[in-house]
Amino acid sequence: MSPFGMRLEVLDGKVGAAAAVKMCRSIVVKGLEALLFECVLGASRYDADDRVFASLNESFSGNRLERNSQIT
Repeated sequence: MSPFGMRLEVLDGKVGAAAAVKMCRSIVVKGLEALLFECVLGASRYDADDRVFASLNESFSGNRLERNSQIT
């Protein structure tokens, strides 16, 4: 599956270990997405979204956060 951008790894150990890794990682990723969404909603209501994004980009320089559309 590498040609399709997928990185696979075989895990040794108990049955269900791979599912636990996937599920726990998903909890963190989706939680961060939800927090970012709530942050953007709050910041945009006060016209502070540009400054919030600039500050977040300084803190998380490896991942650029950009607005894709206007939030109303």
